[in-house]
Amino acid sequence: SFPESWRVELFDEWKQYRALSGAVQLHGCDVVALDDDRLWLIEMKDYSYPGAREPSSLDDVLIRKAIGTLALLSALGRSQNHSSAQDFSVASPQAREIYLALHVELPVKRPERAVPGLLMSYQQMMKRAARRLHLARGLVTSTLEPQAHTPWTSRRDPDTRIAHLRP
Repeated sequence: SFPESWRVELFDEWKQYRALSGAVQLHGCDVVALDDDRLWLIEMKDYSYPGAREPSSLDDVLIRKAIGTLALLSALGRSQNHSSAQDFSVASPQAREIYLALHVELPVKRPERAVPGLLMSYQQMMKRAARRLHLARGLVTSTLEPQAHTPWTSRRDPDTRIAHLRP
């Protein structure tokens, strides 16, 4: 859930993104959001279901997704494609800062004392990724350990959990 004043789009559901993702293997973040003078690129990863594995270089994956997202935002902002995606893309250059955020779900079976250490390693990775891209900030969130400074709230949706269990 995001504050009402935010503009939030499911980037990976935009038809413009879907048309390119398969054709040219464009990678993109799951959600883009505008909060006054900040553009948020938000990737969501769920490693809590059976068999879920983190890629060996998650920071490189996130960097490719951020670059793909920014490239498509730039192109759509200059296109004649009138849509909510294009409207969002026109507004996004007004942001003074770009944040890269990772929302990660970890296996619930982990001891609670291990969660802060795991999230700290993700946070260090996000700082490196944001620094490599010259972004304002990298942020990690999780429903297992909500942070007071996170500008949105999240919850696990039990209705969508079954999608991970299907072959």
